[in-house]
Order: sequence, then structure tokens, then C-alpha cells
Amino acid sequence: MKMKHRAGLIGLLALAGCSDAVRDPVTLDCDVEVDGTAQPSIRGVLHFEDRFLFIQAADGGADNVCSRTGTTECTVTRTRQKLSLDQDVELPGCYWRRSVHVSLRVDLETGAFRLLEEGCEPSEDITYSGTCKIR
Repeated sequence: MKMKHRAGLIGLLALAGCSDAVRDPVTLDCDVEVDGTAQPSIRGVLHFEDRFLFIQAADGGADNVCSRTGTTECTVTRTRQKLSLDQDVELPGCYWRRSVHVSLRVDLETGAFRLLEEGCEPSEDITYSGTCKIR
């Protein structure tokens, strides 16, 4: 009987060891541009800590991305190689899409940044890309 419990415990520990999830805080200085436009680049600061993602505002305050009004689903994950955000936000008054999806990927090894934000209509979708540096 004890052997059976040990085998189960060893199996759980092995699975836990395979997880690539990381909760270590990371702060990124990012320069991003709206793809396909001549708009100037935007500088921003992202901070990940314990499954939360914050965007630093110009006044120095920080906003939790998942607390955006209308958010129905929000998942922030970090691995050794990547920081990801997947968020669904309800848009009352939007008849084409009842909710929109926001997808962020930052490659922590190369610094590549990509954010897709759906608009009310497909023609309003915006893609941002750029680079980030770990502080």
C-alpha cells in the first residue's frame, strides 16, 4: 500500500517538474508600433508579478490589465521563454462582435513583442509589434 502512494507522489512530482510556468517577477521596457501605420512608436513598461500583468501609466501608476472594464476571461502566464496574455472583453453596443479578444506575446529571450487587439468590427483590429528589454 505504501508503495502505491509513493508511486503516485513520485508521478505528481515528476509532472510538477515538467511545468515551465514561472512566477518570478519581470519588468520590461517596450517600444512598440502599430503595424501598417506611420504612427510614432509608443514606449511603455510591462510588469509581471505572481500571475498579474501591469501596464505602467505615464503618471507612474500601474494598471492591472485583467481589471479592464468588461473583462470576462483573462489569463496571464509566464514561462522562461515567454510572457503571454489572453483576454476576452465584452463590448456592449457592438453588434458585429459581442466580445473582443486581446492576445499578447513577449519572447523573453529575443524581446519580440506582439499584441493583437480585436475591434468591434474586423476592420478595426489592431496589431502592435516591437521589442522589449528586461530591466
